Amino acid sequence: MMDKTIKNYLEQVLRDYPRTDKYIENRMKQLSYFNHNYKTHSTNNEDKNTMITMIAININTDRRLTQLELNRTAIDYCLGNSDELTKNIITELYLKSHPFLNLEGVGNKYHTDKATVSRHRMHFFELLAKELGLV
Repeated sequence: MMDKTIKNYLEQVLRDYPRTDKYIENRMKQLSYFNHNYKTHSTNNEDKNTMITMIAININTDRRLTQLELNRTAIDYCLGNSDELTKNIITELYLKSHPFLNLEGVGNKYHTDKATVSRHRMHFFELLAKELGLV
């Protein structure tokens, strides 16, 4: 049985997945913003090169950016290694911009029962938790 806190976290990561590329882009802009301002005010090329190096290091070590990329990679892997029913369940419940189906509704749509939908979802969560290093 999966801890409720982990399950809730995974559900939020899945809901954010369709916007993850945008979050990564925005974070990169935030980290690069200082670099842009510094380059426009600095006249010393050595200072500019040092600052560019520092910004590159910040981008490579930024925790938020690293976590976003890890989440995206883990979900891509899990979706790529799931059967069609599991992909459909995860899409219906978490990846649509306005999901409106519950477990029973997804079961009806894909001609299966609620228990089967729940098992497929839990298997996906277990795989995702493993990929994210949560278990």
